[in-house]
Parts: sequence; C-alpha cells; structure tokens
Amino acid sequence: MESKKTKGPQWVDLYAATEKAVAEGKKLPDLFLSIGDRDFLYKNVQEYHEFVEPIWKSGRLRYDDLPGYEHEFAIWDLEINNFLDWIDRGDVYKKMGANKV
Repeated sequence: MESKKTKGPQWVDLYAATEKAVAEGKKLPDLFLSIGDRDFLYKNVQEYHEFVEPIWKSGRLRYDDLPGYEHEFAIWDLEINNFLDWIDRGDVYKKMGANKV
C-alpha cells in the first residue's frame, strides 16, 4: 500500500536517531527531561529515559520525575527555573542572577 504524503510534521524515531548518533560517535546535546507521573506521556518519557541513560555519554542528562503532576502549567512553572539553572547559558538574563527576569 502506498503511503499518503501529508502537510503535517514529519515524525522522528527518537530511538533510532539516538542509536545512530551514538553509533556514529556524534556529540550528544544536553538533555533535560521532566515529567509528572500523571501525565499522559509519562510512560513514553520514562521508557525513553531508561533507554538513553546508559548510552548518553557525551552530553549531560537530567531526568525529573515529579509525583502528582499531569500535563499542566503547574509542572512547567516549577521546572522552567530548574531548567534555566541547569542549562549552560551565557545570556544577559543569566548574568543578572536568579529571579531578575
């Protein structure tokens, strides 16, 4: 059966892309994963984390598994500060210090 072309986004197989990058010795980016245990994507994110944790060697990896949160603004509000503190930034806002923006 011939597949139909759509105008929507092209999906990427993260597992295959990760395996390929590791096999080719590519520098992996820093990866910050954050998920609430009531999020509808929880199982997917948890499984991907378990897959990448032993092979994610050339980039930093952080995984925050937060109990009681769904796919909601409350977790994003909480985690944005953690992400901004964790990521390697050199912009003007970082230089201003915490809680200045």
